[in-house]
Amino acid sequence: MSISETAKVRRKDNTVFRNIEDTGLIMNPEDSTLHTLNEVACFIWDLIADERVVGEVAAKVHESYKCTPEQAAADVQTFLAILVDRGLVTVSEG
Repeated sequence: MSISETAKVRRKDNTVFRNIEDTGLIMNPEDSTLHTLNEVACFIWDLIADERVVGEVAAKVHESYKCTPEQAAADVQTFLAILVDRGLVTVSEG
């Protein structure tokens, strides 16, 4: 799935998240799968607790992790697409 920079994204309310020693764990109660997140993925996960525009999330990643804006946008869009495929977030086109 391709996600545009103007799309709005939010994590689903029914997911369970824990951060344990710089590793994030998300449990999807719909299928009982457990997903691990690295530091940047945890940062994004925290940002999308409330609905956010994808471009805004990418800008925050760029500011916090000193990567190019293009790299931040590509990485955020790829990660969010994975979360959508796994049923962990909702996306609405802005």
